[in-house]
Amino acid sequence: MRNKLFIFALVGFLVLALSGCVSEEQRKIKAELDLLTVPTGVVENFELPTSANGVQFEWTSNGDLLKVSVAAGKVTVAVERPGLDTTLKLTVKASYGGKSLTKVFDVKILGVRPTVETIDEPLMAELQASLELPTRTSTDLNLQAIESKIPVGVDVNWSSSNEDLVKPNGKVTRPNGTGAGAKLTVTLVGHPAEGAPIQKTREFYVFVYGKAIDVNGVYNAAFGEIQTLNPLNSTTSAESDVYSYLVDSLYHTDYDWAKAIANGKAAYPGDFSQVRDRHTPENPEDGLIGMPYLERIYLLGMASAFPYGVNLGTDFDKGFGELDAAASKEGYDNEWIIKLRKDLVFADGTPITADTFEYSFKQYLDGKQNNERANYLYNGDYIPLVKGEEYFKQGRPIDANDPSKGVHPAVDWEEVGFKKIDDYTFKIILTGEKTQWHVMTYLGIVNLVHPANFEAGFNAERTFTTYGSINNIPVSYGPYVLKSWEEDVKFTFERNERYFKSYEYTIKTINGPIIKDQKDIINEFKEGHLDIAGVGGEFWKEFMDHPNLYVAPSNSFYRFAISLDRSGGTSGKTTAPILLEDEFRIALYLATDRTDYCNEVQPPSEPALGYLSNIHQVSEWATGAYERSSVAQQQLKDLGLSPDTGGYDIEEARRLFSVAYANAVAAGRYTAGQKVVVEFSFYDAGSNIKMANWVKAQYEKVFNKTTQYNGVDIEFEIKLNPLSSAQFTAERNAGDFDMCFTGMSGATFQATFGMGYIFSRTFSTFLVGRGHNTGELPVRAEIIYMNDMLRAKDPEELTDKEKYFLENVDENGVFEGTFDDLFLLFSEVGNFNADYPGQQEDLTNITAALERALLEQMVAVPLFSATSAAVLSDRVIRMAPSYSLFMGWGGLTYTHIKAQ
Repeated sequence: MRNKLFIFALVGFLVLALSGCVSEEQRKIKAELDLLTVPTGVVENFELPTSANGVQFEWTSNGDLLKVSVAAGKVTVAVERPGLDTTLKLTVKASYGGKSLTKVFDVKILGVRPTVETIDEPLMAELQASLELPTRTSTDLNLQAIESKIPVGVDVNWSSSNEDLVKPNGKVTRPNGTGAGAKLTVTLVGHPAEGAPIQKTREFYVFVYGKAIDVNGVYNAAFGEIQTLNPLNSTTSAESDVYSYLVDSLYHTDYDWAKAIANGKAAYPGDFSQVRDRHTPENPEDGLIGMPYLERIYLLGMASAFPYGVNLGTDFDKGFGELDAAASKEGYDNEWIIKLRKDLVFADGTPITADTFEYSFKQYLDGKQNNERANYLYNGDYIPLVKGEEYFKQGRPIDANDPSKGVHPAVDWEEVGFKKIDDYTFKIILTGEKTQWHVMTYLGIVNLVHPANFEAGFNAERTFTTYGSINNIPVSYGPYVLKSWEEDVKFTFERNERYFKSYEYTIKTINGPIIKDQKDIINEFKEGHLDIAGVGGEFWKEFMDHPNLYVAPSNSFYRFAISLDRSGGTSGKTTAPILLEDEFRIALYLATDRTDYCNEVQPPSEPALGYLSNIHQVSEWATGAYERSSVAQQQLKDLGLSPDTGGYDIEEARRLFSVAYANAVAAGRYTAGQKVVVEFSFYDAGSNIKMANWVKAQYEKVFNKTTQYNGVDIEFEIKLNPLSSAQFTAERNAGDFDMCFTGMSGATFQATFGMGYIFSRTFSTFLVGRGHNTGELPVRAEIIYMNDMLRAKDPEELTDKEKYFLENVDENGVFEGTFDDLFLLFSEVGNFNADYPGQQEDLTNITAALERALLEQMVAVPLFSATSAAVLSDRVIRMAPSYSLFMGWGGLTYTHIKAQ
């Protein structure tokens, strides 16, 4: 039907050729022109009249795609369809009685658009969902490219909320400043062969980069030394700093702009105008929001849909890629289907398909390669594929100390929980149920490798590949390409224009000199050769008032470890007897002036009174950090650890030292008047020397000859033990020291996990110091909300893990047992991961119970929670006004270079 192919419109401009009075001839011409119609939205040749009621028409076109010919008294317009929709003009000259007028018609020639047999509701819904528009731009939007994918018979119309920025035809005008956003609305109208038209609308937000931003900026930042850029084996932050530019993830994170817009706190994504600046004191009356309001949300990245829970029967998509975050955090499944975009490519043009993911997953779990990151695909904390661990360990000794036990049996890849469904779809099958949110989070740390180049780098035994070396540079599939790598000299990155979201990155080039010494980085920054420099430690005071200073909290936390058993080492030394006294270990806690340490030794940092950083939370949706909670603070008070004075109470420290010394003498560990010597071991380099000198001065100030035993001053000495890096590592790992400096980082939103996992040798090797037997320490925790929730369920519906929980608490939800047993209860019962009412209270109580046991034992002296400090050059624009635990400073998508 012709109605299916064309939309007829009376669009045109009537041009009067004469001035003055209008003649009868002209009126007749105009009347005929008003009745004249020309098709638009054409896909095939069409005919036009040569005359009407004596008025003669002469037609001309302004382009070759519409060719006008006259034969046998008929005007035929031959249509040549372009790749994209194109609008040309047909001009008609109408003549009668020696007079003439002209009229111009716009004729849209549809590109080679698809055709469909039926236009119906399902088709229109599919078209509506398939539309995609760049979220940021500095150039005109190619709306025709989008329209060219819409089938013939469906009209596409655009409108804009701000035509000063973006016209309905996609024309963009860059504003002054850093940019602004507009909402574009597309209306699709489908014309079925029968029945009423079907209409669908869709809204898009587009941020237009302002004139203040250089959309091809050059950024200069120093990098550290690296060993490999093979993401399967890389373990250092310096290495991840490099390859993070080259990789991408299935699901991206961003500020929750949908929430902010819905609640009137933002007009468009990227609108920080109502967010409190890092220099602005908090004021409940100012109407501004803090960064926690813009909590993290997942968006679609390399995936075309959110993970689909096979048993759940949903992907928690509220529509058009907007995730139901609450449901995502609560929906458990052990089978998840992953769908990929169909336009993914490596920077060299190699397509990325389900085969690419399967190849990469297989390399992670290849036991011959023994990759450092293999556990990402079998450990229960990450993505535990069915048979993943067995596949990785096949052929290895079951017990390295007992060959008679044989080796792990062979496992075929077909048994592993990875199943390709089609070229762009695969399924992962896990050993246990995980939430969708968990799956998206930890798939984000699994990276791809380029199959051909990875294969080409293998040695004959296939135990090692050169992939990730300077001779086999990783092929990018992320926002940047490693254009050149001058070993030990410089990295140069260029924006990957094949990357499907390259429009989010205005920095085109990153120059990355490799600089080992922080002093050299500072000097390069001062000379204007770098755009960013870290300014902690010895450089803090010089830059603490710099206008472009950015200070951010960190999930790194540090302590002075205490070892009570040195028998595992090779030094032949024994633990200082005073450390065996509980009162003295508490005295060390109270003798530590953390404020002075943070100001003089490790600026900028914050005093830490517990065993986690000051930002660790029990979950992502907790209202604040665990260590700052009223429960944690009250516990410190109950234990006499003086939180109101920063954990520093010199008089109480001396009193406890006196008690400890008397007890040690009574136990025969010292003779009366014997000097107390405690050894402090440290890696003899750089700022560690300053730290060691502070330790000696501080503790001798507090304890040396400040208390008496039987009227005699007690001498106290910190004996410094400088070691090489290898020596220090060996002695620290063996617990062969009295005291030493150590720390950890990571797992910001897993405070409970960190408290249990790090500090028990049953579960990890991270606990520095021997002899504390933390796993057997007694604990008591009230887990009331989980208990009430499970007891309210039908007993027949309880899972085995839920029954396990109820068996280990009393009727009031009180657990009493050991440190390890409480951590196992937390780890084994997956319900703790769900955002249930009271979850924060339950997890806080569990974490506090674990920490109380550690503090009573005083396994280490908490010292400080790290912060990072950096200065930026005046060339750099950071859009985020303050720091977010979820998003940091927003990354390079929210960082730009000023236009010159």
